[in-house]
Amino acid sequence: MAMHRRFLTSTQSTRLPFLVPHSYKMLQANDPEYPYNLPADKEPCEKYIQEHIPPLPLSIRSTLINLYCPPAKRDGVRKSKKDEDCLVRLYCGKRRSAYDQTRHKSFFTLRNYGLCVDQMEHLGIDVDRVVAVLAKSLADCYWVAHIDANDSEWVFSLPRAQPPPQLAVDNGTEEVFNTQSEDKELFTMRLDDGSVQQAVDAFYRNDPYFPRPWANEYTSGDARV
Repeated sequence: MAMHRRFLTSTQSTRLPFLVPHSYKMLQANDPEYPYNLPADKEPCEKYIQEHIPPLPLSIRSTLINLYCPPAKRDGVRKSKKDEDCLVRLYCGKRRSAYDQTRHKSFFTLRNYGLCVDQMEHLGIDVDRVVAVLAKSLADCYWVAHIDANDSEWVFSLPRAQPPPQLAVDNGTEEVFNTQSEDKELFTMRLDDGSVQQAVDAFYRNDPYFPRPWANEYTSGDARV
């Protein structure tokens, strides 16, 4: 929560090429706004309320299912209510390995689906453009908000208050980005060795959103990016 709110406050006068969920409030356990239909076996607790990131529409979900879901699982995923909550994580630091493709034969979900570089290329997505936006976002985290971006997420989603787009298979996904930061201990980024090392550790500890030198299936194209 603290990292998310600091980023929003620090970047109010900065033009961002991506979207960040709005911050609403902390909901206390005894708050009268707490959902009335909480299951009887659950206890109210403090909750951080932020903007809901809209899921990707049916046209994009269908593209991902048709291209990447094992045939035996496609009907189940299409009918799954949980898989309607589709966000696509931008894994610009990873190409699929043989293990990844074998794993997807036994497990596939559209919730927080990790889209790797080779898939972006397959879909015709401009990877250079995606990486440029990610680089800008990371620079803003470090040197505008002074946070290390630990456990932050970068995803494709719909724009705010826009109708679902009509997309052909080879158009990929939407070009609007959201970032969201998990509630971690707040850290202030400074120009010293300790801060830089913490940022490096957070970079490699997080999912592979950013290009990573010599990652699995690394190519000359990745080196250029």
